[in-house]
Amino acid sequence: MTVEALFFDLDGVLWDSETAALRSWQETFAAFGVQMPFEVFESMLGTVGGRDPLDELERLLGHPVDRAKVTAKRWQRKMALVRQLGPRPGVIDYLRSARERGLSLAVVSTDDLEWITTGLKILGLLDAWDFIECAGGEESRAKPSPALYLAAVQRLGLAPWQAVAIEDSPNGIRAAKDAGLFCLCVANEVTRPLDLSAADLIVDSLEGVSLDDLVEAAESWAGRSRLELPTDVPGLVLRRLSEHDAKVYYDLIDRNRDHLTAHGDYQEMRHATLQSVLHDLAGPPEDNIAFGVRLGDSLIGRVDLVPREAGNFVLGFWLDQEHTGHGYATAACTTLIEFGRSVLQATDIWAGVTKGNVPSESVLERLGFERVGDMGSYTRFHRSLGA
Repeated sequence: MTVEALFFDLDGVLWDSETAALRSWQETFAAFGVQMPFEVFESMLGTVGGRDPLDELERLLGHPVDRAKVTAKRWQRKMALVRQLGPRPGVIDYLRSARERGLSLAVVSTDDLEWITTGLKILGLLDAWDFIECAGGEESRAKPSPALYLAAVQRLGLAPWQAVAIEDSPNGIRAAKDAGLFCLCVANEVTRPLDLSAADLIVDSLEGVSLDDLVEAAESWAGRSRLELPTDVPGLVLRRLSEHDAKVYYDLIDRNRDHLTAHGDYQEMRHATLQSVLHDLAGPPEDNIAFGVRLGDSLIGRVDLVPREAGNFVLGFWLDQEHTGHGYATAACTTLIEFGRSVLQATDIWAGVTKGNVPSESVLERLGFERVGDMGSYTRFHRSLGA
């Protein structure tokens, strides 16, 4: 479960621009003799939309204001404040250490590209990134939607748990967690009073946790709890397979060699050894997303999604012979396909079944797959996950 990328939010994480923005709004309201409610500013943090401060200003005053003039003056004040800013403590060291480790780096922000590049130029960090993923004013992609983070991991060909999101606000944290990423929250003066508890780790600055410790925490989290997926069958769950499962998985294969190879499928399993199983499970997780099917404490099978070209995955599944015929395969595959759709951004799922393996064909048909090709020794199936 190796971490391969760091994704940074911009405002409030790389620089303390949120304090500058809040101050500029507070001064704007004060010039009219009223006080800006903090909850108005809070509603705008890390997202597109929220409450319009000018609506609130006019409500407090009881009359309209010259919006264009107020907006221009407020923006000038904000820019004067942010031009005095540098990177937040620890940012430069993090970027340097990340490059030394060979990690990919990206800015993932709800803001538009013009503001992001302006801020990065002020900070002297415009060339520090592999790419920038931003909403560009598109509300449907803005945080707290996970869309930006899902797009970012897809650009790198990574699984979500191979990247760490660095955020500062509830909207950003929710976006990262809903996308399946480990999230470090770097609180600032503005966001510190807010509910940041959904983050996996919270610090006051990047100086509060070394990159080595962050990566270790993220990889431990990925291996420990990412991922156990519940199914619709009570007690039946999917849990990521790793080299630590090699012995129990080998024993499962050993009990089912004849069952697995009866129709010509899984011929490699006939000669599987503990060493070959260990080698299989120790491979890079992005090469084959393998889950054990567990009923209670017992491992009873395996389901896989194997990545192909963008958005396309191949489904594989098998169960212990004693546990066939109970709907477990259908439930397990249903859960894995939904995981592929919602987390891995899968658009198409493919499968191949050896001729004569009627039970597996029936499972695929129940899952909504269609026969799309006669490949001689096997039949090819396909299911589109598009809208």
